[in-house]
Amino acid sequence: MCRAGDAERPRVLGPYNLLDYGTGVLAAFAAALGLYHRATTGAGVHAHTSLTQAATHHQGVHLVGADQRVTAEPSGPYALGTGPLHRFHRASDGWLFVAGGAGDEDFASATSAEWVTKLRSAGIAAHEVVGLAELMTDPAVRARGLAVSQLSEEAGEVVMPGIAIGLTRTPARLGAAVRRPGADGPAVLAAHGYGDNDIEELARGWVLQTAALPSGWDHF
Repeated sequence: MCRAGDAERPRVLGPYNLLDYGTGVLAAFAAALGLYHRATTGAGVHAHTSLTQAATHHQGVHLVGADQRVTAEPSGPYALGTGPLHRFHRASDGWLFVAGGAGDEDFASATSAEWVTKLRSAGIAAHEVVGLAELMTDPAVRARGLAVSQLSEEAGEVVMPGIAIGLTRTPARLGAAVRRPGADGPAVLAAHGYGDNDIEELARGWVLQTAALPSGWDHF
C-alpha cells in the first residue's frame, strides 16, 4: 500500500500488483512448457507457481551472482530505486524516474517536465511519473494500442488496457467489453446443445440466472 503513493512516495503501482500479474505470467509459461514436454515426450508434468516464487524471480539479481554478501541493497516498500543514479526523484511539482543520471542535482528546483527535458537532451533516460488516468489517455499509449476504448453495457464508453505483448504466429485478439455476470450464459449453453426450453427449466430450478442479472459495478 505504501508503493501506491503518499506524501513521501510516488504513485507508481496503480491498481495492478506486480506479484499477481507476474505469478499469472509464470503460470502461463509453466503451462506452455508442460504442453511442449507432452508433445515431445508423451509424458505429462505437474507444474505450479506461487506469489513467493514470482517475488523471488523479480528479485533474483539480489540473490545470485554476488561474490560477497550484499547488505546495502534497496529493500522494503519505501525503496525508491537501486541508488541515486537509478531511482525516483521528487521535483517541484511531482516525481520523475532517472536511469543513469548525474549525482547531486537539486530536483526540487524545477518541475519534473523541465528535468526530463534537460536529462534527455544530455542522453540520460528519464520519465515523469504520471497518474493512471493521464497514462491511459496519453496519445503515444493510445497509438500503440496499449489503451483502448470499449463500450460497456452498464457504464458506456470506458478506457481499458490494450494488448501489451504481440506474438507473430498467434497474435492476441482484443476481446469484447466485460458484460454483466451471467449475461453470456444462454449463448454458452446454446453452444453446448441446450435449447430455450432447457435454459428456462434450469433457471426455474435456480441452477442459473438469465434475467434480472446483478450489476458488475455494485462494488465500486
